[in-house]
Amino acid sequence: MKNRFLRVESILKGLSYGIVATGILSVGGYTGIPYTGGCVLLFLAGLYGDFRTARFPPRIFLNILALAAMIFAIVRVRTDDVVIPVIELLMLLTVVKLLEEKKVRDYLQIFGLSVFLLAGSALLSLDMIFLLYLVVYIFLMGAGAILLSYYAESPDLVLEGRVIMKLVSHGLILPLVVLPLTTVLFFLLPRTGHPLFETFQRKGIGTSGFSDHVGLGQVSAIQEDNTVVFRVRTKPLTEEKLYWRGIVLDHFDGKSWHSFQKAQKSPSFPPALQGQRISYTLYLEPHGMDSLFTADKPVNLILRGAVRGPGLTYKTSRPLNRRLRYEGVSVLSEFLPEEEIDRAVWLQLPGDLPQIRTLVTELIRGADQQEAVQRIYRFLKVGSYRYSLRDLPVSPHPLEDFLLKRRYGNCEYFASAMAVMLRTAGIPARLIGGYRSGYYSQTGGYYIVLQKNAHVWVEAYLNEKEWVRFDPTPPYQESGSVNEAGFFFRMGMTLDFLRYYWNMAVIGYDMQRQFHLFETLQTGLKNLDLFKWPAIRDPVKTGWSNRLTFLTLAGLILVIMGYALLRRNRPREDVLISQFLARMKKLGYLRGPSQGLLEFVREVSDEELRKKAGCFVNAFHRRYYRDRRFSRRDAVLLRRLIREIRKSPGN
Repeated sequence: MKNRFLRVESILKGLSYGIVATGILSVGGYTGIPYTGGCVLLFLAGLYGDFRTARFPPRIFLNILALAAMIFAIVRVRTDDVVIPVIELLMLLTVVKLLEEKKVRDYLQIFGLSVFLLAGSALLSLDMIFLLYLVVYIFLMGAGAILLSYYAESPDLVLEGRVIMKLVSHGLILPLVVLPLTTVLFFLLPRTGHPLFETFQRKGIGTSGFSDHVGLGQVSAIQEDNTVVFRVRTKPLTEEKLYWRGIVLDHFDGKSWHSFQKAQKSPSFPPALQGQRISYTLYLEPHGMDSLFTADKPVNLILRGAVRGPGLTYKTSRPLNRRLRYEGVSVLSEFLPEEEIDRAVWLQLPGDLPQIRTLVTELIRGADQQEAVQRIYRFLKVGSYRYSLRDLPVSPHPLEDFLLKRRYGNCEYFASAMAVMLRTAGIPARLIGGYRSGYYSQTGGYYIVLQKNAHVWVEAYLNEKEWVRFDPTPPYQESGSVNEAGFFFRMGMTLDFLRYYWNMAVIGYDMQRQFHLFETLQTGLKNLDLFKWPAIRDPVKTGWSNRLTFLTLAGLILVIMGYALLRRNRPREDVLISQFLARMKKLGYLRGPSQGLLEFVREVSDEELRKKAGCFVNAFHRRYYRDRRFSRRDAVLLRRLIREIRKSPGN
């Protein structure tokens, strides 16, 4: 079967479109839908023009389009969003270049604009998918650069398909060398304390399950959201202990809970707590709020700038627009000791609420404080109420509707009802907002907490000495065991495990981790004892002799490796000629400085030797003048002819 001939320009065009497509895919999820859709249409138009019609729009039209896009991008640039307008402009300029008739300069511009597109995607997010785009781009660029050099010499060059494949494969060698070297440089180059990527990232990304208030029905949409909020690296815990504390809410206006307590700039030492003590590392995703989350109840949080608020909660000084890592220590307990409280704050109610007061009076008649709390708790937890996220009570009096009419709701209805009922009974109470449960990754050794785990619960002040946790919401959440979930969820957890370690190893790689890596490597090298050899009498000479021996061995290894590489890269035809002439020299025949091979062979006096040497030279010439590189099969045949060259027995 004949080998197919291809134009270098056609393959170069295909690689160019692949490079541009990689750049567009890397940023397409962040740009506006009209902009992305328009660029995709222009991309397809360029593809059609290059490979079907070979006709392009007038250059003046393309220049006007590019100028208009530049003016539009400049108008849209804002101080809080610089990157997106610039990336949209780069994307449009790149696809506009595809609509032109292309010369060497145009291909270089396309490659360069695509580089900036990929760099722009790194400014927006360094998620794990960025690595895939980067690797694909590097390999396409390597092959494209090789073909572009041939295209620059001869735009109409036509080559055999296998020759083009060899050229492309050679272009892939550079990325295979660059990628490991880039990885090494990533870990070795000094890290800055202020990441460049975070400087240009958009502000306010992400959403949080809570702010400084929780409205009835507000969390329902969030509790169907599978977005990751944070991950917690710790040992497995029992389900009833998985409460992640965020905010304390004290004021109820009939529809919403608010937090009016101020943060403590100089936090007092936390009270003595009884319970299981755990240490953990929490990786918080950007959510645009200032709340930090901890295992309930936190006794210590290691994060510069963190401020402790009321009820053992923590905040930051500014909204979180980047990933945050901090360490904490908590005591998993239902009780929080506190000797003195402002009862007026924790007994506040929005008016008289006569219907709820009548309900509470009937419910706790004849009960002491402990029994009253338990009756209210059981009334909601195991009574005639059910959990639901659909068609929630929305009216001027949503809590009364929940308790007396509809009898269904989600967690903030149950928690609000219990807190209000306790306050109506004269028992101080408050709402705690945060997250409940989580999914444990046995592979990664961490909990992943999603927006759907958003939750509120109640703390009641009992015995004039401590806050006690109550969760009146009926069971509704999925189990935290990954093994009990479905196949697709387990697959999602596996992908999250990869993303988790990507964030730790790449995005979270800072100067502190770099120093730790260097210290580990230094310790490892010391343990290898490279410079310690069996002792001799003179310790001074011992040190120098050991170093000299080590350097000699290292130099010898480098020489051998260099010789092997040079020999391997030497053309097969040169190697074969050298072997042939060496065999003839050993038999007493030395080729002259200006002699050709045929002339050299004709001067051999031994007829049998001359015949065998002539067979080699003729076979060599037949292959050499076909103007292609010697194959491995050719080399094997010619080496066999060289081995057969020997003097006849009579000479």
